[in-house]
Parts: sequence; structure tokens; C-alpha cells
Amino acid sequence: MLREHPEFDRLFKLRPVVQKLNQSFSEIPLEQYLCVDEQICSTKARNNLKRYNPKKPHKWGYKIYVLSGVSGFAYKIEPETGSENVVLPNEPDLGASSNVIVHKEMSKKDRGYSVEYVADVNGVDVATVAWKDNKVVNLASSFVGEMPKAQVRRYDKKTKQYITIDRPNIVGEYNRHMGGVDLIDSIMGCYKIRNQ
Repeated sequence: MLREHPEFDRLFKLRPVVQKLNQSFSEIPLEQYLCVDEQICSTKARNNLKRYNPKKPHKWGYKIYVLSGVSGFAYKIEPETGSENVVLPNEPDLGASSNVIVHKEMSKKDRGYSVEYVADVNGVDVATVAWKDNKVVNLASSFVGEMPKAQVRRYDKKTKQYITIDRPNIVGEYNRHMGGVDLIDSIMGCYKIRNQ
């Protein structure tokens, strides 16, 4: 299949393995709290799918998006293939620049400002909240939304003192239950296979 073809997949050789893994993962019942995060599968291979992330312990590798529970179990994985990510049937293709307008508008607001959008997706209300802390934070949930807001303390560099700002409820829930993918990274680090 040519690269210009809309159904071209850079991972066509690896895709059956990913699908089989996801099929096996889906046989396990989902936990109540799930999170999606990126994971770097470190490599020294020469490939255009390899990514650089200075915030990770292994800076070079393949980026994989992981849906995991708080227990550290991965329920679904999706390797990143660049700008032409594979869009599954019945899923919207939003494109890479879908959040640019929201980020530009939110950057003008004061710290602590938040806005919520609720959409009906297949009969389920999904709340998307954008919150401005130091940067704009975007979160989506079918469980919790913006209200009730909590008060949190943040250090203000301009006035050099602590200030109190509003924090949406979704951010607090995310902070309590976000560690699943990091736990997977930690467990994999303990049992790493070393090749010589």
C-alpha cells in the first residue's frame, strides 16, 4: 500500500501483535478509575518512529499510549505513528491542531480560570474541562466534571507569595488516580530484560 493511501499504516507488520495484545487485555474487567498516559519503550534502533522526550528517564524510544487502571494493569495500548495515526472505524479524527484555539483563548485568562464542555457520546455524558494553572490543562471524564471546585495554594512568582486559586473537581480526581501508567513503568524497570 502506498504512503499516500488513507489507510496506510506504518506499523502494518506490528499491527497484528498490537491487536492480539489489546484483545487479550480486553478480556479482563475494567477498573473504576482509568487513566491514559504515554509510555516510552526505549530503543537504540534507527527508525523514524523513534521519539525524543527529555522528561523521561529513557529519552529515546517509541511512544506508546496506554490505557491503564490504578493497579498498573494495561487495558489497551496504541503506538504513536506520527501525524498519520490510524483512526479506528466509528472514531472521530480531530487532527493535531484541534486544541490550538482553546489554548490561545485560555492563555489570556487569569490563573485558576476553568471552562467545561459536556458532550453526549453514545448516550454517555463526557465532560471536558480546560483549567489554567501555570499552563492550560485539558482533562476529559465520564465520571466527574468541573464542580464542585476546591481551593488550592500556588506560589506566584510576580508577587513572591502564595495565592489561593480555584481547582476543578476533575483535576483533584485525576491527581488521585493518575499513577497507573507510571506504576507500569516502575514494574517494568524492576524486571527489565538486558540483552548483551
